[in-house]
Amino acid sequence: MSDFQLPDAKANKEVSLFDARPFFEKTLVYGLQHGIINQAKLDAIQSEAPKGMVQIARYFGSEFLRPELEKARERIVNLVSMNLEYHSAGDLQKAAEALRDNSFLSRSKGASDMLKSLIAMPQSSHFGMSEHGGFTDELIPQLAIWSLRSVADYQSELAKRSLVAHVIKAALWFAEQLGMGAQDLEDAGCDAEAVIRTALLMLFTGQTQLPDWVAFERTVAAMRRKAAVYKTTGVVIALPKNLPAEFEAVADSVRKTILSDMPKILDRSVPPRKLFDQTPVFMGRYFWVEDTPWIFTSRGLD
Repeated sequence: MSDFQLPDAKANKEVSLFDARPFFEKTLVYGLQHGIINQAKLDAIQSEAPKGMVQIARYFGSEFLRPELEKARERIVNLVSMNLEYHSAGDLQKAAEALRDNSFLSRSKGASDMLKSLIAMPQSSHFGMSEHGGFTDELIPQLAIWSLRSVADYQSELAKRSLVAHVIKAALWFAEQLGMGAQDLEDAGCDAEAVIRTALLMLFTGQTQLPDWVAFERTVAAMRRKAAVYKTTGVVIALPKNLPAEFEAVADSVRKTILSDMPKILDRSVPPRKLFDQTPVFMGRYFWVEDTPWIFTSRGLD
C-alpha cells in the first residue's frame, strides 16, 4: 500500500500567519526549497513511510483495518514531527538537515523511544506508585495517546516528571543517610517530600535513623521543650553539609515548608498524634516507620 502523500513544495510557498501543518511537513518543504532535501531522499521517505504505517498499525491494533492504517499515518507523521521539532528546538534548518542525514523511520522510532521513556517516568512522588522496569506492554495504551500529542505537551510533561523523579532521588539520598533503602520506602508507601521533611528534622536533632512513631513523637516533644525554654516558635534548620549539590534546591524548598510548619509543630497545646495523624493538612506530610523497632538515638535533645 502507498497512501502516504508527500507535500508539494510549490504549493507551500504561501505560508499563513498561523501555520498548522505538521512540523515534518514544514521541515520537508523547507528542505526542498533550500536544496537540503533531494529527490533521492524524497523517494526514500516515500518508500519507508508505508512500511512504517503498517508496523505502527500492527503495534497498536491491526494492519488489516483501514481506520487503523489511517490512524497509523497520522501517528507516524506526528512522531517524526515530534522528534525533529524537539531535537532541532524548532529550527527548520537543523530539522531539515536531520531529516536528510537520518532515515524517516529512525525519526519515528526516535520519538517512540522518547515517549516510552517519558511514560515510564514517575508521575507521583509517592513511593510505590511509580512504574518500575521501564516501558512494558501494559503501557501501550498510554503510548497510543502520546503518539498523537504535540511536542509542547511532551516538553511540559517531561519537565513535570523530571522534577518528580528528582525529588524521589533526593528522598532516597536522605533515607540512605538514615538507614533506609528504596524498598523500605516503597513498602512504607510514603511520599518523597515527607521523607525529606522528617530526615531534615532527624538530622537537625542529631539522630541517625528515620524514626518510628514513638521516636518521632519524642523528637517533637524535645523540640517543644527547647522552644519553651528559649521562648521561640521557630528554629533554624540547616541543610546537611554532605548534601550533593544536585539536591540543594529540592532540599531547600522542602526545608522552607518545615519552617512554615514550625509554629504548629512547637505548639504544646496540640498533642503530636492529633497534629500529625489527625489534622488533614499534616496527614502524610511527615514520615515515620510503622510498627518497626527502630532504635531512637539522640544527642543531647533531652
